[in-house]
Amino acid sequence: MNSEKPVLSIETSSKLCGVSVYFDNQRYFSMHLLEDRSHAKKLVGLIEHSLTLQGLAPSDLRLVAVSGGPGSFTGLRIGFSVAKGLCLGAGIPLRRVNTIEALAFESLDFVFENEFFSVVIKVNRNEVFFRKFQKKGNFYKFAGELLTIANSEVTKLTQIGELIIGNFEVEGRRLLKKEFPSPHKIAELAGLTNAESEEDLDFLEPEYIKDFHIVRKN
Repeated sequence: MNSEKPVLSIETSSKLCGVSVYFDNQRYFSMHLLEDRSHAKKLVGLIEHSLTLQGLAPSDLRLVAVSGGPGSFTGLRIGFSVAKGLCLGAGIPLRRVNTIEALAFESLDFVFENEFFSVVIKVNRNEVFFRKFQKKGNFYKFAGELLTIANSEVTKLTQIGELIIGNFEVEGRRLLKKEFPSPHKIAELAGLTNAESEEDLDFLEPEYIKDFHIVRKN
């Protein structure tokens, strides 16, 4: 990754509202808030403050990397809207990074070589996002499709003793509790992968995976 031009990364797929100015894995600056419904009010300010502290303007960035989902419908929409506006104004590319893959990538230090592991994140009370991976060297390979499944299916798709990364506990499985990726890991992964890179801003959208429904409470 070009150390002279940093990447700005945005993470809004969950309750975390976070940004990072990333030069390399030894030099980055991150800020985040853990406040419910803070994204719309606080994201732009976090970006502006982070760039100002580093003496940067948006045009000094190499690209913007945004956590692309799956995750919170509202959070993802806000993250993409802000990212697109920033990229259009500064004339820089936008890169989407899959949130589940970023969680897998960030957790590799806790996984043995060739070990299979799963990322499991709650969607609601009854369902989870699920994907199985295998560690290969300093990276991962896919060992299954990205799914939205019922809670009960996780037991069927994992083995006794298997490592689960996320916020869903399963009896007999090891849990590394993590609900969202760190913003600087979004940037780092964006620099290591070229998939989804520099797509047309007009057509780049979050990966919702699950349709958005409004539920009326009685």
